[in-house]
Amino acid sequence: MWDKILFLFCVTTTLWEVNSVYLKNTVPTEKYVPCNLGLLHFDKVRENYWKCTVNFGLYNITDAVMSIVFINKINVDTYQNNYFTVQKTNKYSLLISSKQLLLEKFVFNVSTENFKKNDNDVPVVNLLTLNNIPLCNDRIKAALRTIPANVTHSHSGKLHTHVCGRRLINHTELVTTRAEAQQGDWPWHVALYLKESRNTISYHCGGNVISRTAILTSAHCVSNNGVLRNVSTIYIVAGLSNLTNSKQPGKQKLVIEQIIMHPAYKSGDPTSDLAIIKVKNIDFTDYVQPICVWGPVFDKHKFYYKEATMVGFGLTERNMVSTVLRSTHVKVQNDSTCTSFMQTYKLYLNDYTFCAGNGPNSTANPLNGDSGGGLVFSTMQPDHKISWFLRGVFSKCFSSPGASVCNSSYYVVYTDVGPYYGWIYYHADLDFSDNVMVSYIN
Repeated sequence: MWDKILFLFCVTTTLWEVNSVYLKNTVPTEKYVPCNLGLLHFDKVRENYWKCTVNFGLYNITDAVMSIVFINKINVDTYQNNYFTVQKTNKYSLLISSKQLLLEKFVFNVSTENFKKNDNDVPVVNLLTLNNIPLCNDRIKAALRTIPANVTHSHSGKLHTHVCGRRLINHTELVTTRAEAQQGDWPWHVALYLKESRNTISYHCGGNVISRTAILTSAHCVSNNGVLRNVSTIYIVAGLSNLTNSKQPGKQKLVIEQIIMHPAYKSGDPTSDLAIIKVKNIDFTDYVQPICVWGPVFDKHKFYYKEATMVGFGLTERNMVSTVLRSTHVKVQNDSTCTSFMQTYKLYLNDYTFCAGNGPNSTANPLNGDSGGGLVFSTMQPDHKISWFLRGVFSKCFSSPGASVCNSSYYVVYTDVGPYYGWIYYHADLDFSDNVMVSYIN
């Protein structure tokens, strides 16, 4: 019954306590990740010009020789320093070799040749080897391609074990960020709806699938001034990339059994602003998958200034709820960066929270993220592929005096899930082995 109501009524959101994504003057950015590897990626700088980032620090090696063969002709300035040499071996190939100490990360620029204005200028990799071991080629690419399952029937007969932080649908190696997501791009993100009256159900918050029976969100999303809301007033839908498309394949309406707020949560305080929503069994499909949980760890300093990804529906530039899921890059900041910007942050930053944002001068700052939505990091696994880990849950943003929505030049405060790892796992019915990569079975 509520499913019909859900899409008949306008989607609204609460602007004071529960907050939503807004991207100011953003230009979609393109990232090319050959074979979805963690080793290297290309970021588009301008037409026919790409920045290549190599992450040798992901490997426990002392020297490296990497060969890259592109499908089309490329240009690269001969590049060398005390650590690496990058040189063309022919019109289509590069050779990257270490000289002495292996740097964790370095960058160089590549330009693509002979492309017309409307042609695809992506520097597509045909073959990549590291120390003579092939990590990307046509065979590996073919193995990565996933045919979407017929989710209205048998999901192609495949059962998915608890493989966390992986997309099962690879639309392409080319990822556009700060743009509208395709279904299956962020399969752990769920939509929380609030029943405000008999005939009104509105979009309220985001959340994160972390197990077959648990959603992790913000405590303030499931409470009112610190008082837990009635389970009957909250609805959750997984597998959505569009709030108004009631016929989306893969959509799952979850049945809530229990809501557990962290016992230390205080209304308005980002510390311990976490809640576990226990649900009946979630079907893991091409469109619904769990996110890995980062932890246990209490040290947040190691990921200062690291780039993360924020996902949510949230607000459009016109302060209306976006009906389509969006994503954007954002940097985690040192506490001192945020407290220097505004002293109010001192009230909310501690060992259990952190702040993130691209700075007051950025044209691509998120206004804020969906309350309860996750801040996720990509991490390379032993199979050389990327898994996504949840490190922060959106808790608090700040508005200018007299404003009803958060200011896009301000930083956002997240609840750090690392220190709460044990509490999360206990209530989510997880074992420590559940964040270990395993293959899905036929």
